[in-house]
Amino acid sequence: MNARKLPPLILHPFADAGGPEKLVESSRASLVLQGLLPAGERNTQDIERTLLEGRFCEIRMLFYVGKDLLRWIDQCMELVDRSAEISAAGIKYQSFAAYLVNHAPDPVQAKLKKWGVSDYKSIFSRALGLSAIFSTVPDRETRTAPTPSAPSKTTRRAPGIPARSASCSARGLRGSRAPQRRSVGAWIRPSCCE
Repeated sequence: MNARKLPPLILHPFADAGGPEKLVESSRASLVLQGLLPAGERNTQDIERTLLEGRFCEIRMLFYVGKDLLRWIDQCMELVDRSAEISAAGIKYQSFAAYLVNHAPDPVQAKLKKWGVSDYKSIFSRALGLSAIFSTVPDRETRTAPTPSAPSKTTRRAPGIPARSASCSARGLRGSRAPQRRSVGAWIRPSCCE
């Protein structure tokens, strides 16, 4: 089988205007709530609000990174669908998700390091999980998961991911791989990220 060149993985900067500061303040708030830093004159309610603002900012960032990743996976699946040879190799949607989480191309890792991301595997698995579950970014009022009897309007599954695999922890993407006769890395040559 000949190596194929995949489409570039385009990651958009995922920080909004106050994002990095919110994340730092949220980390400090977490340390204050754990008793590792002094609270100063701030009350517990203000500290918890700061923590939640940072967490919400993090969820937004992860969601949009996940959208970039899902877009790339969709583009790769179009390549698979156009080639009988690749389709016969058993490459699936989950194969590309596992490839990104476990073996992101060096240029992608370098770009993330420039952005201050040291653990791309954690970021990618969480991003894929959030984007697989929600079709739009969750709003601030979304605090609990929808019950099976009353699904949320924003809940969805990514194509090719079974319902039992779509979870916030991205178990279906991280813990188990779909049965494959051949891994993605055996037939692709990653192109540089943009």
